[in-house]
Amino acid sequence: MREAMVSAAQQHLCIWLIVVVLFGEIDLSKDTKPLFNTKEKSDTNVQDGKMKTLSTGFIYDPSSRSNPNEAVTKRFHWRASVNFQAKEINAVVRYDVIKQLGAQKIVLDASLDLKVHSVEDVDGNSLTFERLATDIYGAPLSINLPENINNITIVISYSTSPTAGALQWLEPAQTLEKKQPFMYSQNQPIFARSMIPCQDTPQVKMTFFAEVQVPESLVALMGAKSVAPRQPRQNKTTTNELQEIKKTKMFRFRQDIPVPAYLIAIAVGDVKSRRIGRISEVWAEKGYLETAVHDFSDIDKMLDAAERIVGSYRFAMYNILVLPPSFPYGGMENPCLTFVTPTLLTGDKSLTNVITHEIAHSWFGNLVTTKTYEHFWLNEGFTVFLERKIQGALFGSDERKFSAKIGYIRLKDIIEKLSDFDDTRLVTNLTGRNPHDMINRVGYEKGHTFLWYLEQLVGGDKPMNAFLKSYVDQFAYKAVESDEMKDSFVTFFATTNNLTSIDWNAWLHGRGLPSYVPDYSTSLEAQVDRLLEKWRSINHNNLELVSSNDIKNFSPQEKIAFLTKMNAEKIRLTANHLEKMSTEYGFDVSKNSESLRCLPDYYCLVGVSLAKSL
Repeated sequence: MREAMVSAAQQHLCIWLIVVVLFGEIDLSKDTKPLFNTKEKSDTNVQDGKMKTLSTGFIYDPSSRSNPNEAVTKRFHWRASVNFQAKEINAVVRYDVIKQLGAQKIVLDASLDLKVHSVEDVDGNSLTFERLATDIYGAPLSINLPENINNITIVISYSTSPTAGALQWLEPAQTLEKKQPFMYSQNQPIFARSMIPCQDTPQVKMTFFAEVQVPESLVALMGAKSVAPRQPRQNKTTTNELQEIKKTKMFRFRQDIPVPAYLIAIAVGDVKSRRIGRISEVWAEKGYLETAVHDFSDIDKMLDAAERIVGSYRFAMYNILVLPPSFPYGGMENPCLTFVTPTLLTGDKSLTNVITHEIAHSWFGNLVTTKTYEHFWLNEGFTVFLERKIQGALFGSDERKFSAKIGYIRLKDIIEKLSDFDDTRLVTNLTGRNPHDMINRVGYEKGHTFLWYLEQLVGGDKPMNAFLKSYVDQFAYKAVESDEMKDSFVTFFATTNNLTSIDWNAWLHGRGLPSYVPDYSTSLEAQVDRLLEKWRSINHNNLELVSSNDIKNFSPQEKIAFLTKMNAEKIRLTANHLEKMSTEYGFDVSKNSESLRCLPDYYCLVGVSLAKSL
């Protein structure tokens, strides 16, 4: 035991010295109110820079072992050094905590491989802590607190592990330019606890200030506003220390809007930026930059359309970071800095609907946040609903309905394939389960279908838009669960007579497809259906009927709808069919990854293309 204790003490000393060298002498007793002067308009526990007593309102979250009902983190100051050689982040995090009088501890979620070196109060007094029993959610950090105070600041020194689930460390060969390493985080749904000990439940939302030290050849970005860096205190460092500092750069960030832990985001790499809008820049490796500037140049139009529907955009900026190809999602809605895959860069803007989706998250998910992942549809269903409203505002109502039709076809297909029928509910049960294992399109598309149904019930676009704006204003900067959304809707439409026909229980808790079938009929769909009918009659004797003219006037959405419907109908195609489709319709040279994903029996098409190239 003594050897382990000495080792931990040595680690703590090393981490502390690293941070002192990088940032100058650390005085955590200084008042940091100016850094955290939040602009929250909700009934928050921080007002005018002063802490209030803790209010209730937190609900049970099976995916977190934290205790925000007893003690809650409201803001934090993060000082971190990114070490590519060791593939770890060495950091000190300072939390302002509000606790119930008499509460004896605060519990923070932490992954088993997160190494905690010390815990102190703001005056440097040690606080006793322990790691709780390990389960599928990690090994939580329990910190003992004084009982006779409401507010306390705690300071935690820790290091991440090379195996941290939140952090992806890429070698130069895994980037486009092949010259520098790259690191980025992906904290959703519950990976933040491997990057920082935290209350990793969406209902706990925090403002923050961060200082990040990285190698001098790289750039650090976070989901926050960048602020001017502070220079090292040269009079308090040795010559050797100054030489080490010259090999690094420090970046500073602040986020004045409270966000949950899953939206704390960092990326470090060799990236450049170009302005693409009033409050927007795109960041990318040099080889991606020109295409990204072109493909994302309509960003202001998207933001303007969204603001007309749900009110003002409240974050400091809307930037986009194009990540290396290993990024596992189309996009991630990190506040102020959306992460996207380079597969969106088609050169023809055909996948910019992904950006529209991430913009919509700025209101639903980022500003108004689900309390737990059991109510995940409140993030994604509302976001898809707004995304398609933005599409309708920009390209016409037919485009909105056409996109919804594609989504509904996919919803039916997903529900048919899901082995756990309970996962087809809008409100799910995550007890004993990792929420990452149940994230699917049900929350997105069934949630959208429910909101479409409600819109038709209350009289269409105009009254529903008024509700969305009211809902955002009511819950901005807060977290919400399904019953609160229901109460908000019923209150807003109190004078509408037919609300009693809504079967809330069936929609929120029922399995499978709802009995309601939406009408998304458009002229665009009719054109797709005519081509689909043609392909039902295509055989090896009449392949010459397939022509590039078939889809000459198709939009990217119509091409995707055609392929989606072919998949849904399980129309079987031979290798000759696929080769003809590929060459005539240009799918073999398409950069639209969504089209390729939708191709039926695509593995056959790949085989055909490979055979042709031999």
